Amino acid sequence: EKLNYDLIESSPVLALENTKSIVVEMGEIALEMVSVAKLYQTLDNDSYFNKIAELEIKIDYYDHSIHDYLMELQSYDLSQKNKQVQIILLDTIRDYERIADHAVNLSDFYKNRYELDCPLTGKVLESLTHYFELVAEQTKDAINCFKNNDLKLAKKIIETETEVDKLEKIYRRAQLLNKGENECNDIHFVDILSNLERISDHCNNIAENIIDPHYLSKKRTNPAM
Repeated sequence: EKLNYDLIESSPVLALENTKSIVVEMGEIALEMVSVAKLYQTLDNDSYFNKIAELEIKIDYYDHSIHDYLMELQSYDLSQKNKQVQIILLDTIRDYERIADHAVNLSDFYKNRYELDCPLTGKVLESLTHYFELVAEQTKDAINCFKNNDLKLAKKIIETETEVDKLEKIYRRAQLLNKGENECNDIHFVDILSNLERISDHCNNIAENIIDPHYLSKKRTNPAM
């Protein structure tokens, strides 16, 4: 299903409804990028790095296409409710695009570690593996939450966000206390942690929009981060 510009003029409301299915496709690509990055964290395989780079091109295409399409709809007289839907769609593609960017960042960090012959080991590997599993599950929930407008899932995502933030502080502190013990484990540790935490923030944004469509007037995670 593609974005139909003829539909904008004949039925802007239908055009808006159809856009959602394209946004869902974009979310599934972002989820795939996170899933591949998760595999790459523990397994040195260039095909994972290349796959993420390939999917990033797709994400950018979706981002620009959907954004331009939704902006085209602005010149039409939409009801307040449909304007709200339009804003949420714009917000969601921004969150998906940022999730994808963080997956790209992660793949860069892992590639650099492998090039330095510094795979993750011991407790650091254990911590980051657990942390990534939590964030990957949350990303999957966010994609499904948006797709199905699932309030129950949205609440679960927000609860996970609290846990993710708490663990980020614990792991960061533990790493600082052990800094220098294993120089390999120090490389990009904080960067990896931060990027995973930001993926979680964007999942939280998606969930908040499902729970409260007027959330947009509140503080959101800075998309430029």
